Amino acid sequence: MFPFDITISSVTEMEHFSFQIGSYLLEHFHDSLILLEGELGTGKTAFTRGLGKAVEIEDNINSPTFNLLNVYEGKSGKLFHYDLYRIQSFDEVIELGFTETWDEKSGIPAVHAIEWWKKAGDLIPDHVPAYIIEITYLPDNEDSRRLQGKKREK
Repeated sequence: MFPFDITISSVTEMEHFSFQIGSYLLEHFHDSLILLEGELGTGKTAFTRGLGKAVEIEDNINSPTFNLLNVYEGKSGKLFHYDLYRIQSFDEVIELGFTETWDEKSGIPAVHAIEWWKKAGDLIPDHVPAYIIEITYLPDNEDSRRLQGKKREK
């Protein structure tokens, strides 16, 4: 599944592709991190909605821009959706309880989707499988996006 470099042409296609990634992660790992990169509006939250479908979440998945973290429980596990866009300091990331969520031993599989993940710096754990997904606009079509994914190397 990783690495990949694909072009998608709609939000529906984005969600379908991320559903496949979420299904793969749940099948192979107890916990995993999806580190989302991209400009505002490229589709990071749409990508996360597909992950939520893989976890079988019935709630609407929205950007946690103002709360910084939304936690969803589905039939197949949990989805932790972080949006660090508004984070101004490393201390704010720590206050969020950022590292505690993947150190909890609940026995429930979890996918952690982190928008603007670079603001977390060294708090991204090495012991949890992590994958970087870069989403970019394509100049010839406002609905199309390029998705590049790779395993994070520390």
